[in-house]
Amino acid sequence: MIIAPLTAADRYLPMHPALAAAFAFLRQVDEKTFDAVRFEIDGERIYADVAAVPGRGRDGAKFESHRQHIDIQFCYEGTDEIGWKDAAELSAPVSYSPEKDSAKYADTPDYWFTLNAGMFVIFYPEDGHAPLGGAPEMTAKKVIVKILLDE
Repeated sequence: MIIAPLTAADRYLPMHPALAAAFAFLRQVDEKTFDAVRFEIDGERIYADVAAVPGRGRDGAKFESHRQHIDIQFCYEGTDEIGWKDAAELSAPVSYSPEKDSAKYADTPDYWFTLNAGMFVIFYPEDGHAPLGGAPEMTAKKVIVKILLDE
């Protein structure tokens, strides 16, 4: 997991060739971005989902991990509390959706952090994460970029 302000994104570009396109997209996000639901940045290799979502509370935040994608979650406005746990320490998945590349778990986080506006977090397949752990009044406008791990 990596957490940083978008202004520091360039330091992470060597980690994967698709990060440059992902961060270029995130730098262009504005209020109009939230008029859509999904953006194809590079077809199915790199795409972004956008949403304005209220928190679910820590008890309502559900753990997930991805097998074939890097997940970049960018908070455009508001805040999000996100739980984290090493995926190797998660129990067996409760469910897995191949279409969404999303495994769901019943575990509880080892660590919580706040993702503030202007910050991003990168989750690799080894990062179990539970987004939207904030209180329901903590609405966050978020962009989630998915990068296919084909390289």
